[in-house]
Amino acid sequence: AADSAAVGFDVAGFEPGFGLEPMREAISAAVASPGCGVTLHAAEWPGAATEGGGCETLANVEVALSLGVDRVGHALQLRGRPELQARLRAAGVHVECNPFGNTRLLGGAL
Repeated sequence: AADSAAVGFDVAGFEPGFGLEPMREAISAAVASPGCGVTLHAAEWPGAATEGGGCETLANVEVALSLGVDRVGHALQLRGRPELQARLRAAGVHVECNPFGNTRLLGGAL
C-alpha cells in the first residue's frame, strides 16, 4: 500500500437498476492499484428476473469476476447457483456475509 494512494475501494448501495457496469473504469483503476483491496457488493439485493432464471443483480457478480476484485459483499442471490459459486471460489474471490443484515434483506429467512 506504500506505493498506492488508496488502500481500499468498496462499492455498495441499492443494486436494482444501478449496476456496476458504468463504474467499470474506476473499479479497474482500483484493481490495478498496488496494495488496494477491492470489494463490490454484488447480488446482494433481489432484482428483476432475467432470461434464464437469474436476476439483474447477478450481473454485478459477472462484473466483479471480469475485473478480478478481491471480495464480493453479501451475494445473497448466489443461493442455489453452485456454478457461479464455483467460479468465485476458483477465482479466489472472498464472499463476505453479515448474518443479521442478510437475514433482514431476505425477510427473516436464511
